[in-house]
Amino acid sequence: MKNENLRFYTVTRSDISNIYRQLENNGRNGSCAIFAFFPDIEDSKNHVELQYCIENDVVGLDWVLLGDIKTRDKEKFLSFSREKGFSVKAQEMNNIKYFRVSSGDLVGLMNGIISNMYGVSKDRKMELIAGRFEVVDLNYSAHELYSPYYMAQ
Repeated sequence: MKNENLRFYTVTRSDISNIYRQLENNGRNGSCAIFAFFPDIEDSKNHVELQYCIENDVVGLDWVLLGDIKTRDKEKFLSFSREKGFSVKAQEMNNIKYFRVSSGDLVGLMNGIISNMYGVSKDRKMELIAGRFEVVDLNYSAHELYSPYYMAQ
């Protein structure tokens, strides 16, 4: 994905449903919405990224096995997802392994992971990286993301 295909936004958990709907309606294969945030329940200087991507014309939630936190928490993700009744499939693309959930309430699952596994409040700002689609009608502008306050988090 080339940089000109990426758009950056500042969002909260309350925006997830709107973003999912826009990705589903306006995206195409290869489009993605990546949510990046710092966990509130641990003293971490590392952020977490969770994403929705469209593969084979289907939106799915992907848990990509990159980074210390995602690798460490993969069993928590699998248990959490399966306890909620989701089917999780192991996948690999471009030598990168990930888990994919492609049916059910993916908005609820994303919110559950962010809030229950990482303690992120509903109003906490996160970065959204939108690849190959444009998100409209968001409440925050991208410049807020790079404020000294956010970058110190």
